[in-house]
Amino acid sequence: MRKRSIKRLGIALVAGAAAFSMLGAPAYAASADEASRAAATPAKTLTGLTHVAQGTSYWCGPATAYILIKGMKHYGKISTTNSAPAGSALTQSRLAGEPYLDANDGNGTQAADMRKGINKWIGHNWFNILNNPTSAEFKAKIKNNIGKGYGVAVATYEPAHQRHYNNHPEHKPIYHWVVARGHNENVSKTHFVDPATNVWSNVNVQPYFSHYSNSFANLFVGPSEMIVW
Repeated sequence: MRKRSIKRLGIALVAGAAAFSMLGAPAYAASADEASRAAATPAKTLTGLTHVAQGTSYWCGPATAYILIKGMKHYGKISTTNSAPAGSALTQSRLAGEPYLDANDGNGTQAADMRKGINKWIGHNWFNILNNPTSAEFKAKIKNNIGKGYGVAVATYEPAHQRHYNNHPEHKPIYHWVVARGHNENVSKTHFVDPATNVWSNVNVQPYFSHYSNSFANLFVGPSEMIVW
């Protein structure tokens, strides 16, 4: 969970121009429907980004970073999950430490610390912050990262007594990190990993869930939050 504080925050291309018969018939023109399908973004999910439950109620940040780093190793982006500075084995508790995400004061993880912590752990300045993304920007970053084999850390806010996602309790205001790990065709839906499966009793939080990309960005990310991509 993230609390607000001063610290924490396929489809084959139809090549009409090359379609000749054995008798030398002229090429046929692709229909509008074929052209639309040819231009579609194919669905993609990084199934190597697998769920882990957060170690404490305020370690959604370390759990998110853990999932992303394990995924980078799975897809060959890094050679080891051990920390670049010290060679330490990857754990949520080490990621939560001050040199990385600085999440041990009970106030969760700031976006700046998420970016700094992941980059420092892997020894590369690969991750950046996008504050208050529009739905178009959100989908573009999801498409870009997933296409390259990287997940996205997504910071969200769910106001109390308003719409929540993935069965989070609606009577609570919730600041939270989740991992975007995929999308459907044309990115109209985004697929997420949620580390909060063990935070609330008698609440059916799913380890993996999907949500319409536009409404997720507009309701939970764009108004006050950010992504680390």
